Amino acid sequence: DTLVQIFDETKPFTPGNVLANGGFEDSLTGWNIWPTDLTNRSIEKTGNDIYSGTAGTDTVTALNGSYMLKTWGQNNGADNTTPSYYEGDTKAGMNYAFGGYGNTFSPDSLKDKSQAWLQIKFFDANWGELAGGTSDTLSAASAPNKWHFLRTSAIAPEGAAKVQAVIVHGQSAANDGGSVYWDDMNLSVLPSKIAKYSTGTRHVNTGDLDGDGKQEVIFFKGVDQPNDPNAGLYVYEADGTDNGFSEVWHVNLHAISDDSMGWGRTESFTVGDIDGDGLDEVVYSMNGASTGAADKSNPYSEDRFYIVGVKGDIGGALPPTLVEEYAVATRDGNKDNVRENQFGGGSPQSVVIADTDGDGKLEAACFSWNNHALFFIEATGADTYAVSDTTSFHKFASRDDFTFNPAAIDMDGDGKDEIYSAAYYSKKLYVYADTDGDALTMSADEAAVVAMGPQFGVAAVQTVKDHGAGYFNMSPYGVPTLFAGGSTGSELTKVTLKEGASVLGGPSSWDVVVYNTGNHGAGFVNKPVAGVDFNRNGRGEVVLNMMSATDGRTQIQIMEYSESSVKLSVDRELTIITPEDYKLNQNYPNPFNPTTTIQYTLPMRDKITVTVYNMLGQEVVRLLNNEEKPAGTYQLSWNGMDKNGVQVSSGMYIYSMSSPHMRKTMRMTFLK
Repeated sequence: DTLVQIFDETKPFTPGNVLANGGFEDSLTGWNIWPTDLTNRSIEKTGNDIYSGTAGTDTVTALNGSYMLKTWGQNNGADNTTPSYYEGDTKAGMNYAFGGYGNTFSPDSLKDKSQAWLQIKFFDANWGELAGGTSDTLSAASAPNKWHFLRTSAIAPEGAAKVQAVIVHGQSAANDGGSVYWDDMNLSVLPSKIAKYSTGTRHVNTGDLDGDGKQEVIFFKGVDQPNDPNAGLYVYEADGTDNGFSEVWHVNLHAISDDSMGWGRTESFTVGDIDGDGLDEVVYSMNGASTGAADKSNPYSEDRFYIVGVKGDIGGALPPTLVEEYAVATRDGNKDNVRENQFGGGSPQSVVIADTDGDGKLEAACFSWNNHALFFIEATGADTYAVSDTTSFHKFASRDDFTFNPAAIDMDGDGKDEIYSAAYYSKKLYVYADTDGDALTMSADEAAVVAMGPQFGVAAVQTVKDHGAGYFNMSPYGVPTLFAGGSTGSELTKVTLKEGASVLGGPSSWDVVVYNTGNHGAGFVNKPVAGVDFNRNGRGEVVLNMMSATDGRTQIQIMEYSESSVKLSVDRELTIITPEDYKLNQNYPNPFNPTTTIQYTLPMRDKITVTVYNMLGQEVVRLLNNEEKPAGTYQLSWNGMDKNGVQVSSGMYIYSMSSPHMRKTMRMTFLK
C-alpha cells in the first residue's frame, strides 16, 4: 500500500503570468530600457563566465531554462538607476503583483552601495507618475550565488492609464561595482479591487450559476459588507475562448440579504444544484456577529448559513441579480434575536451538499464551531428549503471544536451519502450516517468515530477523472476512499471501509494508513485534493497543499499510487506540460524515396493523429488516427502513397502531429 511523491514544489505560488518573456529565453523581447541608449544590461546563458572571475570556473547558471538578464550600473560618476521594464495599458482598480528572482553571483556580486529591486509604476495619460509599489532590495549584504525571490504589489490609482513592471539597478556616484542576474519574472493581474480584510480569499469553487452551460470561477472576499464596497461575492464566467473570462461580476452581500447583515467572514462555501431547478446555488457559511443590528427587518444573529442563487445572465448585457433563497442562524433559529441555539449554536464553519437519507432530495450539511455541531437544511423543491424544529442537530465533540472541510460520500454502497469530518482539537475523524430515512431528525446513534488522529480537511473519492478520457477506479483499490489532511510528518491519512463492515461500527470497521511524507517545516494540509489523474497514467493522484508552510519549504506535494512495495520516496518531479514538450522531429531521410521515417515524442498519455498534407493543405494520407498512446518516443514510416494507395508526385509535403492539446507541423520532400 504505497504512495509515491511525484511533485514537491517549494516556490512561492504566482497566478498566471502576463509577461510573454518572463524568463528571457527570447532575449530582450518585450523588455524596454530608459533612456533607450543605455547599454548596461545583457542576456547571459548558463555557462557564461562571471566578470572578474576565473574563466571556465566561475560561471553562471540560469534558474530555469538557459538564459537570464544581467544588469549593472552605468559607471557615469553620478548616482544613477537603470530601469528595464514591461509596459502596458491599465485602468483604476487593476491589482498587480510583480515578482521574480535575482542572483548576485560572486566574484561580481553587488559592492558597497549598489542595489537592485523591483517596482510597479503607474502613469496617467500624460505620463505623470502616480503611486506604485516597490519590493525589498538586493544589496552587498545579500547572500551571493543564491536566487532571491523579490515581489511587490500595487493597485492602479484613479487616473492611471499605463503600468510598468520594472527591474531597477541602482549605483552611487562612486561607481560601485557588482551585477545582478534576473530570471523567472512574473506579472499577474486581477481586474478587481482588494477588500479591506487582510486574510483574503479562503476558498475558490466553480459552477454554472446562471445555467447557460458556461462554467464560472466563484469566490468571496472581505468581511465588512456595509462599509467595504469591495467585499462580497465575485464571479468570472468562461467566455468560450481558451483561458478567457468575462468581466468580473461582484455583489456586496449586505445588499442582497433579506435580513440585516453587517460584518461577516465567509468561512467556507460549496456550489451545486441543491434544489434541482437546473441552476447551481451557492451555499456558504457566514461567521458574523452573535447578534444582528436591524436595518431592514427584525435583527437576528449574523452567524448564518445562506443559500443564494442567480437570476439573469452572468456576462450578459444586463447584470444579473443575486437572490437569497434561504438563510438560517445557528444561534437564533426563529430569528427573534434571542439565543436559543436551536441548531447547536456557535460560529458557522463548513458546509457540504449530500443526500444522506437517499430520498433524492439534497441537503446542506452545516457545521459550526461549537462542540463540532452538525445540522441539515433539506431542499424540498425549487428555491424551497426546510429544517427541523426538534432533534435538529448533533454535537460530535465533548469540547469546543470545529472542522475545516467535511466530505460526503456513500462508502458502504447503500444509496445514501454519509458525512465525514475531522475535528481539529479532538483529532478524530467522525462519520454521520442516517438510519431512520429522515435527514432532518438526528440522533447520537447515527454518529461514530472512524479513526483517531486526523484533524484537518477530508477529501472523498469514488472514481478518478483524467481530464476527459473517462472514469476509472482509484488504482489499485477500486473502492471508495477517504483522505484526511494532517500536520507536518503525517500529512495524509487514507481510510477505506472493511468488506461487510458498518460505517457506524467504530474504528474497527476501517482500514487506516497514515503516510509520513517527510519533514517540511511548519504547515498543515487544510484539505487534500483527490480524484483526478493529472498525468493520465492510469493512477489517481492526491494533492497536498501545505498551509502556513515555512518560507522556502514545501508548499505543494502531489502523491500517486504505486504498485511497488518500496517505501515512500521521490520518484520523479512532475513538471507543467506545455505544447513545447511534444516533439515532432524532422523525417529521415529527407528528401526520400521510397520511404521515410517520422519520429515523435509524447510527454504524457494522449490521443495522437499524424497526417500528411500537400502544399494546398489537402489531406494526402492519415498515418495515425486518434490513437491513444502513453508517454514515450515513437516512429512511423511513410511510403509515399496517398490514402487510395496511389504514388504521390515529387515535391514538398507537410506532415502534422496533433492531439486535443497541441498541433505540430514539419515539411518533407518526396523525390521519384
